[in-house]
Amino acid sequence: MRESISAIILNDADDVLVLRRAPHKKHFGGSWDALCGKLEPGETPEECLHREVGEEIGVSDISIIRRAEPCIYPCWDGDWLVHLFLCRLSGTSPTSAITLNEEHTSYRWTKLHDLLQEELIPLFRKDLDRLFSQDAATRT
Repeated sequence: MRESISAIILNDADDVLVLRRAPHKKHFGGSWDALCGKLEPGETPEECLHREVGEEIGVSDISIIRRAEPCIYPCWDGDWLVHLFLCRLSGTSPTSAITLNEEHTSYRWTKLHDLLQEELIPLFRKDLDRLFSQDAATRT
């Protein structure tokens, strides 16, 4: 089974980083998404996370707040085992410079509440629900 990572990234104000997928992307081009990437052979999910963060947003240091249990996502091209991370870019703010690669055309920081009001890629919404419904459950 193929494996990937998905990272919900927060700044110090708890804003969520969202990335606009480039129009040339095969699926959901032009849509807002989380940082995602495929595991390379022999790579751990944590190694993939750090590599993808460097490649996609040009950041070399990120801290993992929590890692959700891996989950199988049925997708258009078969099933994927997705390793989901909640991360923080310490010292970042909404005006921080992020360097995007060719996979994305823009980014923004947004409040979780505002993000949940938007129409999102189904897998991105599933990631948010998995991470933040767990938060709600542990707070009660």
